[in-house]
Amino acid sequence: MALKFLRKRKNMKFIMWCLAIFIIPAFVIWGTGSSNKRDDGRPDYAGKIFNKKISYEEYASAFQVVRDYAIETFGKNIPLELIDQMAWNRIILLQAAKRQNIIVKDSEIAQKIASFPVFQRNGRFDRKTYKSIVGEYAKNFEEKIRSDLSIAKIK
Repeated sequence: MALKFLRKRKNMKFIMWCLAIFIIPAFVIWGTGSSNKRDDGRPDYAGKIFNKKISYEEYASAFQVVRDYAIETFGKNIPLELIDQMAWNRIILLQAAKRQNIIVKDSEIAQKIASFPVFQRNGRFDRKTYKSIVGEYAKNFEEKIRSDLSIAKIK
């Protein structure tokens, strides 16, 4: 009996419309309510510099670069507060370089990378060594070098 009721096209249409009326608004409200807010009330950015929101990803990237430099220079026993401060300083310098339209040419990046002894063989830059060491992270590595050179220019 119930199957006969469901098989009728008119009844099926009514049931589908009722389901759509209840389900679609629930997904819309649920989706928009959670899109830009955090559960703990914190903003969805790490901070502001020059009235520009700094995303967590941008901060994490700067933190990683600074941490790597600090470990390479001073060893592993560096307070996180110091690395945090250095990461914000890096972001400030990069923003200042961007505001002053400081441009780092690709040739400057290539020259800097070619000067690293780890990428040299017989006193000359070796592309094969570079590709084997840096591999698929070449673009990220080159962007880090670009950032470093723009910071050097702003200083």
